[in-house]
Amino acid sequence: MITIIQHLHKSIQPSVVMSSSTDSSDRNNRESSSDDDYYYGSWRNVFSIVQKWKATFNGDRHESIKDFLISVKSHQQLTDLGDSELLEALPCLLTEPALVWHRLIPKEWTSWEHFCEDARNVFRHSEKYNLELLEKALARKQTEDESAIDYVSELHRLAGSGCANQTLVQQHASSSAALRPRLSELVEEQEAYEPPPAPEDSTVYRNWLTIHRLKVYVGRMKFTPEVEGDVSGMIDEKLKEKTGDRRSVSGVSFSSSGGARRCYRCE
Repeated sequence: MITIIQHLHKSIQPSVVMSSSTDSSDRNNRESSSDDDYYYGSWRNVFSIVQKWKATFNGDRHESIKDFLISVKSHQQLTDLGDSELLEALPCLLTEPALVWHRLIPKEWTSWEHFCEDARNVFRHSEKYNLELLEKALARKQTEDESAIDYVSELHRLAGSGCANQTLVQQHASSSAALRPRLSELVEEQEAYEPPPAPEDSTVYRNWLTIHRLKVYVGRMKFTPEVEGDVSGMIDEKLKEKTGDRRSVSGVSFSSSGGARRCYRCE
């Protein structure tokens, strides 16, 4: 009798275990399915919210990345979306070529601010952004102790600061074209400014700027003719050593007060 009961017990036990295992597996599957449904349902809800925003950006030169980022944040403040959800939903707000950029670069943004920083660096060349920079540059007045070369160099820097992806030659060409119509109004007549030539590379341009500053300095100081000649010759030699340029400071004319009236670009 005991043998029969033991036999029945052994024959029933595996099926009970199997049934229990099956129930557990089904329960896990249901829980996993429920989690997936919640996850995808949640993101579908996020995308449906973001797609209704009137904020898109394609990255061309006629759109402002600054306006886009401000618009996105203003829309976000009207919802309960977090920054992480906003980052995930970015494809809904971008169109080509900005969307292509988003897909190709490594996704290493750890915060919304991180994304904004990258986006500004890449798309800051927009026409509207450059106009804002130009207005900022033109609003800057020349100070009493600031030479024309220093003043206009700073204007070039401000107006060209939105051209981070351009070469120095391109930056100079862009800022020169934008500033040239107003330079005659902005720079004092008694200290006429001759704009620098478009640089062939950064080294040539920086050397030119250094020499030009020295020209103005020499023109302002009340040197004796002998010292003046020595300083001018020293500058010419340094210029030839660095760039092979044959220009000299002989084009600097002097006023009776010792100030430089104008600096010619050398013959």
